Amino acid sequence: MKILYLTAYYPPDFASGATMQVQRLAERAAAAGHEVRVFSGAARKGLADGDVVVEDVGGVTVHWIGSTGWVPPGDDANWWNAVATDAVARVLDVFAPDIVHAHTLQTLGAGTVEAALGRRIRTIVTMHDHWWWCALLFLVTNDLKPCTPVTDAGNCVCAKNQAWRTARAAALRSVLERVDEVLVPSAAMRDLVVANGVDPGRVNVDANDVAVARIPDTERATIGQPVRFVYFGGDHGVKGVDVLLNAATMLRRVRGWTLDMYGVAERAHLVSSPVTFRPAFEPDAVGNVLRGADVMILPSIARESFSIAVRESLGAGLAVITSDCYGPEEVVRHGANGFVVPTGDTEALAVAMQRLVDDPAMLRRMRAEVAANPPAMRTPDEHATALLDLYGAPAPVARQSPPNRVGYLVDSRLPDVRFRADHGAEALELHGVTTSLCEAGAGTDRLHGADVVIVQDAAATPSLLDTLAELRSAGTELIYDASDVTFDPAAGADPFAGRRLETLEACDRAIGATTAVAARITELTGLVSTVLPDSVGIAEIRLADAARRQRVRPLLPRGPLLVAVVRSEASWHEAEPLVAALMESHRRWRLLILGDIGALRGLDRLGRRVRHETMHDWRSLPLRLVSADVLLAPIGMPWSPLAGNASAIAWMEAALVGVPVVAMATPETQRFIEHGRTGLVADDEAEWAALVDSLATDVERRRQIGRAARRQVLLHHGPHSTAHRLLETLADRPW
Repeated sequence: MKILYLTAYYPPDFASGATMQVQRLAERAAAAGHEVRVFSGAARKGLADGDVVVEDVGGVTVHWIGSTGWVPPGDDANWWNAVATDAVARVLDVFAPDIVHAHTLQTLGAGTVEAALGRRIRTIVTMHDHWWWCALLFLVTNDLKPCTPVTDAGNCVCAKNQAWRTARAAALRSVLERVDEVLVPSAAMRDLVVANGVDPGRVNVDANDVAVARIPDTERATIGQPVRFVYFGGDHGVKGVDVLLNAATMLRRVRGWTLDMYGVAERAHLVSSPVTFRPAFEPDAVGNVLRGADVMILPSIARESFSIAVRESLGAGLAVITSDCYGPEEVVRHGANGFVVPTGDTEALAVAMQRLVDDPAMLRRMRAEVAANPPAMRTPDEHATALLDLYGAPAPVARQSPPNRVGYLVDSRLPDVRFRADHGAEALELHGVTTSLCEAGAGTDRLHGADVVIVQDAAATPSLLDTLAELRSAGTELIYDASDVTFDPAAGADPFAGRRLETLEACDRAIGATTAVAARITELTGLVSTVLPDSVGIAEIRLADAARRQRVRPLLPRGPLLVAVVRSEASWHEAEPLVAALMESHRRWRLLILGDIGALRGLDRLGRRVRHETMHDWRSLPLRLVSADVLLAPIGMPWSPLAGNASAIAWMEAALVGVPVVAMATPETQRFIEHGRTGLVADDEAEWAALVDSLATDVERRRQIGRAARRQVLLHHGPHSTAHRLLETLADRPW
């Protein structure tokens, strides 16, 4: 088999975690008898841009191309490089590989991949970073602030400006959509890749290999010695070096610790402190470095795809403190074998370090946990064997082409139009599907010629039924979209239920917002019905991000602020006595009620601790929620069996601004909320009150749950996630 690896850099010219992966794979493939070549940029060989030299490196033929002038991320040649593409094309024509496996591509550009695709060569891309939609590689702004992980929903100017970023991402996506397979080193990276638009059916986890330097128990630090922290991420702001230096400054008067910082320039203000600045070391020396430490620190601001350093450290028996930067969180369990702290939070990092200094028994327990349950890691040989097997296996089958045009027929009076039709159309447009929204009862000419028309909760009228019959006769598939059971006359809640049922029966199949809705559709009509949950859209994400940037922490301590978002007056009056009892037992708590509830029935006696505001426009909601400490999800909705969907919507809205939710258990809340991690779910009212009480008084837990919930919504309920679900549903029929 002939294999060509594409990589921005390659050792010994430049060594990093990603480049060493390519080197180990290439050398082992060559040793296994395959013909292997590497095409790599050259940073330190003194080549002029575009000049190519060929050398044997460790038994592998390497084509080096001068690339130093293409390094700036704002340079278009960094991502679409005609010179590098022509050079790769010449190699492709002469070498004629069976497999092209692209890794890091900054400076070489995506044209190199397109050259392979144009020659119908099987092409695989491994993403070690976020270059395909982030020119700065790590979803971090120039001023070292984490970007929104779903980049289409962000306002980041990236390396140049927002319009440039959008155009660049679109051009790169057109190439990425055509590769045979996308590999990522961790499940966390897979979530990010899928959330940014890559078909989940073409993305597989291919974990990096790790050369573990294990340290015998007898060589570990004993309790009573200073706690020995170590950092070796380099002198780079994106790796959080300044966050760690600031944390060390906060702790300089605390005794009982040392910090060795490798490859970091000396800082004058920390010279007479427990911090020692040491020179960088060669990769093979990592075992000696880890042997002299107790705790490894990775304060990265970059969104890490894996982190070999963290896994090496755990393999060597160290506890680890990491920022919540994705990849490391798969192996660092907060409070068990280390700590996970908020990205960029100097104070939180200092607190975590001091906890281990002040509590040697905790450090001992963590290191015992590391020794008892080391992370699963594979060797370079295992990695190479697995990839060679992959190269020889059939390529994954591409997802069926989506419909060209999808129409939505909606009743705009219903509140769920935004969560269903608007977000659905927006998601499909991101994936190249032309959409149109039409009001039921208004002109529907724009629906003609659509492959599919999705009818959302519309009540039948003679003209609507005529329109549906006309569309069906033209070959358009009709799908009813139900946000609730308002089509069910037996529910007794909606006077138009019978007419909605008539519309439903005029359709070919259905989708429902919840499992209960989908099941009831099939039970009543016999139609096939699939679940398509509600989601968040780009506007909500941007508004939430803006609100989070405007959030101001109070200078003086204040009692927790609870917020109740009320969408049903009946459900609120059912819940109010419980909320009133909770507020009366906590004299410092404050409550904000958002929604139309009529007169207060018990809470009015609490005076200024309780505020009531009408909802106004949904666009104002993030700014009104962002200061909350806990959001109280709807407790019950007597007029509907589907209170869980309302709670799920409330959870998503609160999660976007990082506010934790306490909800009642229903099939839908349990489907959306992972109890204890992304929210709290109670089985009854007494437990609900107890959970609110516990969360309102625990600041650290509130923030942990809020951060986890925000990530969950962005990665699994954002626009691309909605598109994937919709396209999978629509793929049941060929177009």
